[in-house]
Amino acid sequence: MGVLLQDVMDHLEDTDREHSFFYDPERDRFIPEADDDECIPLYDHREINDYGMMEDFIATVQDDKAAEWLKNAIKGRGAFRMFRATCDRFGLTERWYAYRENRYRDLAVDWCLENGIAYEDIPYVPEPDDDEYVDEPETVFPRPETKEIRYGAVSRKNRLPVVLLVRDDLQEGGEDADTEDAEDVLDAYFGDGCMVFAAMENGIPVGYIAVCDARAERLYVRPEYRRRGIGTALLKMAEENTELMIDLIPGRADAEAFFRHRGYGTVELIRLRKTHGTETAE
Repeated sequence: MGVLLQDVMDHLEDTDREHSFFYDPERDRFIPEADDDECIPLYDHREINDYGMMEDFIATVQDDKAAEWLKNAIKGRGAFRMFRATCDRFGLTERWYAYRENRYRDLAVDWCLENGIAYEDIPYVPEPDDDEYVDEPETVFPRPETKEIRYGAVSRKNRLPVVLLVRDDLQEGGEDADTEDAEDVLDAYFGDGCMVFAAMENGIPVGYIAVCDARAERLYVRPEYRRRGIGTALLKMAEENTELMIDLIPGRADAEAFFRHRGYGTVELIRLRKTHGTETAE
């Protein structure tokens, strides 16, 4: 379970200069004022930036005349009203609303991921008219749940959902670990300045990678999510931020094959050890 993505979107759309909202995790609801320190602020009107949203939409309009009219419409007072009227003039209203809906959806997902909040993406299903289906009063309207994998950086702020994932990773590796051990591992990563990226399915972590000093310390994907490209995507995120080195435990043929298939090769090293009692002659 988690917040309904549509609920987050609705409150984002109701946010303006005079109205803002907070999410109360204890009561699982949005409220206009924070009751305590546990309440999480929703994006404010500056972060939502409806004006910037209109500018971005105009950049997608290929009709030069319509684009020019839209650019002029958002100058000065009454920009939002003039923009909608211009969309009507050029038959772009439906396209604008679809674009705006997708942008609000992306904002809602980003807010959930930034704050470590799982979400359910249940598409809106309109209610039938009163005179519709009069002969079938038992008609059930399905509420299909769509799922998607998103990737993002993990920080101290949104690390809590990742703790259980790290715990499962440690346990699968044969360690007798609990959630406190997993928290210690994550805190050590952050304390050492490591980068942690996670794959989230509707805000629920299903894989992660930890990178410290350009070395991939851990790469883990839940068993039921493997062979779906998640590990590759996590590795790519890490590669975009640093030039990676991979250390593997001998005998892990599966891990070696994974990295070799993605372009990694063996770097030969010479390890020197000073034998106890050996002195250099002068």
